[in-house]
Amino acid sequence: MRTAAGVLSLCLIAAAQNAGAADHRVLIQDMAFSPKVVTVTPGDTITWVNKDIFVHNVTAAAAGIRSGELKPGQSWRQVLRQGASFDYLCTLHPVMTGRVEIKSEIKPARRRSTS
Repeated sequence: MRTAAGVLSLCLIAAAQNAGAADHRVLIQDMAFSPKVVTVTPGDTITWVNKDIFVHNVTAAAAGIRSGELKPGQSWRQVLRQGASFDYLCTLHPVMTGRVEIKSEIKPARRRSTS
């Protein structure tokens, strides 16, 4: 059983981990993803927005990403976790491809005190 203090602590930890998270937007327009390559760090969110006149989807089977059908005007969000970069496509229009580059988190090196 979790106490209120324990739940609050978990919420604060989760918020701190996502404090530096960024939001990225990919437009689906003119039968293309724009930008074609998105570079993110773990914890960032990508929102794909269908600005086209056709139904599209965002699918990356290897990464377990499946948006389902996005009608014109609809959007879909995905929080990116630690993992490998991946290519994706619209399975309804396979010429539409994109890529998500996931940068590994680089921790600053500790400086040694010389005193």
